[in-house]
Amino acid sequence: MGFNGPVALDLIPVFRELDRMELEREDYDSLLADVRIMAAAAMGEMRAE
Repeated sequence: MGFNGPVALDLIPVFRELDRMELEREDYDSLLADVRIMAAAAMGEMRAE
């Protein structure tokens, strides 16, 4: 949380779960990119309130 509200989501738990899935590098990168898109959308919603 910053002075102007939320600035980021904690992705550490996401990295842990991705590691547990033992994905191929391309699949890992693709899924992480999708999660980052969802995180950016969530941050936009939180800032809009």
